[in-house]
Amino acid sequence: MSDPVIIVALITFLGTVMTIYGAWRTAKGKNKTDVSISHRKSLSDDEQKFRSDLLIEVDSYRDKIVSLMEKLDQLSILNTELRIVNSELRSVNAELRDMNMKLLAKVETMQACLDTTSTSSTSTTTTSTVTNPQTATVEDIQV
Repeated sequence: MSDPVIIVALITFLGTVMTIYGAWRTAKGKNKTDVSISHRKSLSDDEQKFRSDLLIEVDSYRDKIVSLMEKLDQLSILNTELRIVNSELRSVNAELRDMNMKLLAKVETMQACLDTTSTSSTSTTTTSTVTNPQTATVEDIQV
């Protein structure tokens, strides 16, 4: 894995090892050899534990980010599908609105025909007049 965090951790670890070695060499010449080495070693162990815990935590966050990215991709696809369905429904709605307007116009025409036939003076003329406009209007209704 060529992860920058791991590379930095390795470089720091090597620096720590070199520091310990240098301290050991310095302490060897003096009478404080045991104290200096054990002190440096305990710091190094603590630092290694801290770094390993930090790497575990970084990996956990990386997994969470990958999971969230996958969910985001799924939601993006779903959003696109819903937009397509929405546009199709809008076009169907527009067609239905147009059909409704046409049907309302035909109903008004039929109502006007009925109003003119109801105002006729004779019943025989009314009967023949009513039959003809209704059949003509029924043919107009067929879409």
